Amino acid sequence: MTKKLGIFSVLLLCFACSQSTVKNDLPFFNHNLVSSPESPVSKIKISFVGDILIHSALYKSVVNSKSQNFSQLWQNAIPYFNSADYSYANLEGPTALGISNKLKDMGDIGFVYDGSVYSGEKFLFNFHPRIINDIKDSGIDIISTANNHTFDRGSVGIDRTIDALQVRSLNFVGTRRFDEKNKEGIHGLYKITQVKDFKIGWVACSELLNGFKDKHGQTLLCYEQTDEILQIIQELKQNEKVDIVIVTPHWGIEYKIKQNPQQTAHAHKYLEAGADVVIGSHPHVLQAVEHYKTKDGRNTFIAYSLGNFVSGQLGLHKQASAIVFLEFQKNDKLSWISSYGFQPIFFNLKQRQLEIIHPNGPKDVIQHVESIMSLKKGN
Repeated sequence: MTKKLGIFSVLLLCFACSQSTVKNDLPFFNHNLVSSPESPVSKIKISFVGDILIHSALYKSVVNSKSQNFSQLWQNAIPYFNSADYSYANLEGPTALGISNKLKDMGDIGFVYDGSVYSGEKFLFNFHPRIINDIKDSGIDIISTANNHTFDRGSVGIDRTIDALQVRSLNFVGTRRFDEKNKEGIHGLYKITQVKDFKIGWVACSELLNGFKDKHGQTLLCYEQTDEILQIIQELKQNEKVDIVIVTPHWGIEYKIKQNPQQTAHAHKYLEAGADVVIGSHPHVLQAVEHYKTKDGRNTFIAYSLGNFVSGQLGLHKQASAIVFLEFQKNDKLSWISSYGFQPIFFNLKQRQLEIIHPNGPKDVIQHVESIMSLKKGN
C-alpha cells in the first residue's frame, strides 16, 4: 500500500546547539510537537543546506592553505551534518577532471586554480574532484548536480563529474551520462536512498542551463519538463513504494527574497503529484518556507530557496542562510513529517569560514533569517 504523509508540526528557531556540543537529539525535535496521526515505529532526521559555490577567492584560499581541504570553509557545520541521519547540499558546478573551459581534455594537472581547467568565475565553474571527498567526509550524504552550471564543462563534464562521484561513492541526483537516455527513459533521473528503514526518492531539476543545450537528455528542466517530473514522482510513490519523495529544484530569480509565481505553482504541482518536500536553490538568498496541505490531505513542506551555504558573494542576504532540519516518522501504514527546525548560519568572507549564529550573535543576521524561515501556511 502506498504510504501517505500525515501530520506536520513546526519547531521554531534553535540557538541552543553549540557547534561543539551538538548531539543526536537536537532540541529542534524536542519541543512543541503536535500529536502524530498514529504511533510512530521509527524516525529519521535529514538536514539540508543551499549552494556550495566555490568562487575564485575561496578556491585560491584552499589551494594555498596547509590542509588544501575544501571543508575548512564549512568546518563549523560538520557537527550539524553528523547530528542528522542524512544530509543534503547543492553543488553548484561540475567536478570534471582535466576538462578546460574550451572543453579540451588537459589531463590531470593537479590541485591548482588556473582559471581554465579549474575555475570559479566568469560563470564557468569547475572544481577539482577532491571537493567530493571533502563534502563526503563532512557528513553530507547526497548532492544535487542539476543547476545552471551543470553544463559548464559540456556533456563530457557531466560524465566526468559522475565518474568522480561514483569512484568516491557519494550519492547524487540530477544528471546522468549522455548515453543513458535511450537506455533508461526516465530512470537515471532520480535517486532512491535507504536511510535506516526509510526509503527516500530524490528528484532534481534546473530552471536554466545558462544557454547550453541538453542534447542528450542528461538533466531535467523544472518548468519545460513538468510532465516528466510529475511522472517520476508518481513512479516513485506508486511503483517504487518510497516512503518520502524530496524534489530539489534549482529555480527562481537571483537575489530576490520573494519567490515568483512559477516557483509557487510548480512546487504545489510537485506536491499534489505525491512529493512530500520541495527544497529549492539558485536565488543565492533565502526565500520563504511554507506548510502546504495537498488536496488529498497530506501535510507537506516547501523551502523555496536555501540561499548560499558557501560562496564568495558579499552582502547580508547573500551571506546569511540556514541549515534546515526535517524529522520524518512512520509506522506500518503511514509516513509523515513530524517537525521542522533551522539553524542560522553566516559565511564570513574575511575569515573564509562559515559561522554558526548563536543567540548572542549579530542581530541583523538573526532577524533576517528568522523573518524568512518562520513557517507560513499555504492552501
